[in-house]
Amino acid sequence: MNTMKPGDWIRNTYRVLHSFPFVQGVLHYAEIPKQTDAVTHDEEPIPTRFLHGMDLRHIQRGAQLGELLKRDRQAFVPLQGLFVEKGTLFQVYGKMDGTLMAHHLYQAVPLSLGETLDLLRAIAGHWVQLEEQGQFAVIHPQNMLISADTVRFLYGGAHGLLPKWNGNNPSPEKNPEMRRKQEHSLDAYSLGALTYIMLTGTSPQPGSGLEPVRSFRSDVPEGLEYFVMHSLQAKPEERPTIGQLWNWLEQIPVEADRQKKKDDLIYYMTPGWAGFKEDWFSRGVTQAQAAPPAGGLDPEQWEGWQAGEVDDGSAGRSPSHSRMANGAEEVLNPVWHKDSVKQAPLESGSLEAEGTPSETEKKHSRPVIFKQREKSSPRPQWLVWAATGAAVLLLLAGGGWAVTSYLGDDNSIAEGASPEEKAAKAAQHYEESVRAYKEGEMDRAIQLGKQSVELNPEEKGYLLHLANIYGEQKQYDQGVRLLKNGVKQIPDADVYDALVVHAYYAEDWEEAERAIGRALSLEPKHPEYLYHQGKIQGAMGDYTAATRSIQFAIDQDRNNALYHHDRAIFLLKDKDLERAKNYAWRAAKLEPENARYWITTGNIYLADRERVKKDKSLSSKERRFEGLTLARHAINFYSEAVEINPKNARAHYRLSIAHYYNEDYDAARQSAEQAVKREPGRALHHYQLGVVLAKQGELEQAENSLKKAREIDPDNGRYQEALDELG
Repeated sequence: MNTMKPGDWIRNTYRVLHSFPFVQGVLHYAEIPKQTDAVTHDEEPIPTRFLHGMDLRHIQRGAQLGELLKRDRQAFVPLQGLFVEKGTLFQVYGKMDGTLMAHHLYQAVPLSLGETLDLLRAIAGHWVQLEEQGQFAVIHPQNMLISADTVRFLYGGAHGLLPKWNGNNPSPEKNPEMRRKQEHSLDAYSLGALTYIMLTGTSPQPGSGLEPVRSFRSDVPEGLEYFVMHSLQAKPEERPTIGQLWNWLEQIPVEADRQKKKDDLIYYMTPGWAGFKEDWFSRGVTQAQAAPPAGGLDPEQWEGWQAGEVDDGSAGRSPSHSRMANGAEEVLNPVWHKDSVKQAPLESGSLEAEGTPSETEKKHSRPVIFKQREKSSPRPQWLVWAATGAAVLLLLAGGGWAVTSYLGDDNSIAEGASPEEKAAKAAQHYEESVRAYKEGEMDRAIQLGKQSVELNPEEKGYLLHLANIYGEQKQYDQGVRLLKNGVKQIPDADVYDALVVHAYYAEDWEEAERAIGRALSLEPKHPEYLYHQGKIQGAMGDYTAATRSIQFAIDQDRNNALYHHDRAIFLLKDKDLERAKNYAWRAAKLEPENARYWITTGNIYLADRERVKKDKSLSSKERRFEGLTLARHAINFYSEAVEINPKNARAHYRLSIAHYYNEDYDAARQSAEQAVKREPGRALHHYQLGVVLAKQGELEQAENSLKKAREIDPDNGRYQEALDELG
């Protein structure tokens, strides 16, 4: 079939505007200009049509092409006419009201459960109806048009009339019954993959481990997940049929609410665009058409044939729909490219043993709880969340005045100096402080910073510069003292928020709570302030309030991975494990190169394993099965962290625990050895290795590892208890 390009003519009537690779052949969008070159001021819109073209030789000899006009009008977009030109069968579509499924999914996935069920009812219902009538349609997002009340297919018709699969699909069986089973299996796979994308925004990867739908979102009914996951089985005979899905859908109440809500995780999921383009939506579309089979229609015999209503360009007939009114370019142009996942005596490590990332770090140093993405901020690392405006220094020529020193140090300029002289001297001290800071002379940087603030207490840049240095030096009490006085001179939201952070690190919750209240009273929708409020509430043990405040922050900045991550932590503390999983996964997807987020996601899955282990409503067999499943999920997440940073000892340690719970003790040993190698001074790593070695019967080596753990941390009684059990 000849390739058409914009400007080419079809039947000397249709001028091609765009051509799109399709599930079979090519879909053209064309206009029907009047047959004249004369300039006209007529404002009447130019009629447009969609035409589908395919090589006539791919249609089996004996096919009655006129039967295409008898397609089910409820299931298919109506055909206006048919004609053959230059060996190509063209199908001219009538008015097309709606949006191409591919375009809608590209804009909207993941979809709400209500909308997904509506679309599935339409697709599965049409499929069942077509099967009863001896007709077929290809289930593919480029072959479906979503209208106000239903979904309709573009390509399809009576069985045997048109080819269903191109040459890259499995060769059809010659036995009619076996061929029909094969087609049903492929249809089930196609609908399963499409549903997976609707619900998760992620394209299923053929041949790889596939995350269950409910690991992305908990609102999906188990019956729907069963259909999706089993329809994607590698063995066709293990897939359910679309008819079975239709029977299930008929029993499910219609969802009244089809809109995604801001308190629903799917509102914030980022679709996997690359996966759509490369792994699913281009498969079977951009692949080359196979050579025509023997026994196809003879193009010479059919040349010039037509049926139905075919446009005559010279007639200048009224358009069935106009180029702009129908919005065809908007619908079809961006086709999936943005531009145009008896218990052993010694127990393996647990989430409680290591704690959440913030808790673990807190045992060794002050937690870096407010740290956001450094690539988006030029601020000092310890305080990267300070207000952006603080990074811009305005050197004022005046405005300073003599004040009583609240820093407790001698002034560096003679009393009686003019405001201008003090401002100039303050600027000089500030510049020298910045230079000393860059050169690592922290004591000198602090001294000069104090002098600049004392000489010009109204300059916010000086104040926050000094506060940042206090922060890096972990002199949080000094920072609180500085900023409590500072807000008296500069009652600014940024300054209050800086006080919040210093008070947090100083564990002065009362001051932190008071300061964040003032910051939010000045800027109530500032996402960082809302996030900091949540951190304070969480530190004070009010996890419900903490998750609520951080959700408000997410509402203002939905793509901030840190917010999603820390909300997951507080949901975990609040025992809301399903939502904790979702938010942790979201954080990892937003910043996939951040190993910490993958580790946290794995931690939550292992916490859920602990819940299952204690669930007396389950049988021992059910507890074991669910525990193994959750451990395997955790392995996937920890493996991502190890791949990102192979030197991350904590990732290896957590991976060892997950392997242990998955009863893969060789893998657990390897990961524990890596953790010990990467961080030999950590008692937990030696303990974990000892547990695994004991499980493998290597009692002498296990004893050595447990003794090493006790040596590193003699105050931890669990290590001696483990040694006693081993003996």
